[in-house]
Amino acid sequence: MWEFKRTVEGQGAGGKPVSLNNKKCTDPSADMKHMSELLTKQGCKVSAVSSTDNTHSFTSSCQVQGVPMQSRSVMTVQSDSAYTVQVSSSGGGRSTKEMLTAKRVGDC
Repeated sequence: MWEFKRTVEGQGAGGKPVSLNNKKCTDPSADMKHMSELLTKQGCKVSAVSSTDNTHSFTSSCQVQGVPMQSRSVMTVQSDSAYTVQVSSSGGGRSTKEMLTAKRVGDC
């Protein structure tokens, strides 16, 4: 069981950050692989993952409703039961920053 806290802020959202919290049974490694596969199926170009110590990052470039979008994702692993992901995206004159904090809270 993992607890996720997500905050998204950026242009186009009225300037106010949006926060979402939820808990679910999941495998974070499988989730990251699935997300990369979805991006590729949608025609996005996804870079190879670059890793240094406990930090893993990749970039993606996509067409979203005809608008070119770029994003950079950086995952920092604190332990086998906690990590953060920062995603910076831009395109079409808009930009967003997303922060996800994940913490394992128990067994499923």
